[in-house]
Amino acid sequence: MLLITAGHETTVNLIANAVLALSRHPHVRDVLAADPAAMPTAVEELLRFDGPVERALNRWAAEDVVWGGETIRRGEPLILILGSANRDPERFEAADALDPVRTPNPHVAFGKGAHYCMGAPLARLEGEIALNALLARLPGLRVVVDEEALRYRFLPGFRALEALPVAWELPIQG
Repeated sequence: MLLITAGHETTVNLIANAVLALSRHPHVRDVLAADPAAMPTAVEELLRFDGPVERALNRWAAEDVVWGGETIRRGEPLILILGSANRDPERFEAADALDPVRTPNPHVAFGKGAHYCMGAPLARLEGEIALNALLARLPGLRVVVDEEALRYRFLPGFRALEALPVAWELPIQG
């Protein structure tokens, strides 16, 4: 079950969220389509900008800690919202902007420390390959419904679209 959830859902949602972000930012899509070598850095930004995992698994405080003026007691549950952490304006300049050349990019889309995703290298590679293939084979790839029509699945912990209707330009036949 873990392999299906961690190995499939996350990659599918990374690709869908990235296509949506690139559709919303066609200038970035066009730059990446023209320069496939830029995709590794762009994937890091797409993971930060709208990653497939919204929140980490529940954690419990190992010791008392004061954070933001509030005391979190040892043993209290914590829910880490990765999407929020990845848009933290104290951590990222222009946190709400999609910047495909952002470096460094210390996002936490794969977690951190002992809980870091062991599949992160594979997920990155799958994202790079899929997005480069889509941009190369489907010129002008874009979402073809209004934002209000997009719906997210009820899948706790994940940011998962129900569907992403797209279109692209057909190549001119000579």
